[in-house]
Amino acid sequence: MKLVAIPSKEALIAESVGIVLLFVFGNLNPAKRVTFVLQDIFKDVLAEIATIVGKSEMAIRQLESRAHRRVYGGSPTLNPDLACQHELVGAFLAAAYEGDFDMLIATLYPDVVL
Repeated sequence: MKLVAIPSKEALIAESVGIVLLFVFGNLNPAKRVTFVLQDIFKDVLAEIATIVGKSEMAIRQLESRAHRRVYGGSPTLNPDLACQHELVGAFLAAAYEGDFDMLIATLYPDVVL
């Protein structure tokens, strides 16, 4: 096994993203999670998200609105299964670093059929 040093800037970004993802995985259901993350990252992809989630674009707009209220204005709760959340965050970051979009979606929304 070869260890690769991560530059300090990348390590800080990964840590920040990991903290946000812990919150997202602990506080949003899969449909809200995938909507929140994809819309935040890619912008204006509601039609594509609707296809992934299997809901109408109007329903996706509502999910996005609820997710944003929960993340930015709600009272966060901690999911007692932190080990599971850490595993999901690790899988998400690995998929993101590898550019594996299908795995990224599967991590955010485990029941999705692509």
